[in-house]
Amino acid sequence: MADIQGAVIAADINDDGKIELVTTDSHGNVAAWTAQGKEIWENHLKSLVPQVHYGFLSP
Repeated sequence: MADIQGAVIAADINDDGKIELVTTDSHGNVAAWTAQGKEIWENHLKSLVPQVHYGFLSP
């Protein structure tokens, strides 16, 4: 995977009762990881994945 600069999603994606992490990179890769950092799967989407940053804006 390339640099991960977007949001990381935490959810139980495989219904095992544990939280997994899903990440994307700007080269079109999507991967799922255990909470301990072990890769579960990775897939290349053959397209760019926009890297979105959700932050808080100061008034």
